[in-house]
Amino acid sequence: MARVLLVEDDPCQLEAREMLFQAAGHDVRTAATPEQARSIARDWQPGFVVTDLRLPTVEDGLLLIEELARTVKVIVLTGAWLDRPPMGAHRVLRKPCSSKALLKAISQ
Repeated sequence: MARVLLVEDDPCQLEAREMLFQAAGHDVRTAATPEQARSIARDWQPGFVVTDLRLPTVEDGLLLIEELARTVKVIVLTGAWLDRPPMGAHRVLRKPCSSKALLKAISQ
């Protein structure tokens, strides 16, 4: 079981991923904004952060990834084409991402 912080500004995607990780036995917290994510990460200390890249802009997501990656493994979900992974990202998964791939990223 892992402690997973999910960061997503789309409420439907956030709820679906939260249910997926909970069903797999993970302890999950959610954040809809970079500010919420920073606060939760500081107070709760997750093992992984799974975050969308656009929160609501790419710049918001990149700053969050760079900050959190100093202390936690960050898995980035994106539908955008990237020339290179964001600085500090542990893994980058392309949207749409299967549930199996998402759970596998946490287990590795």
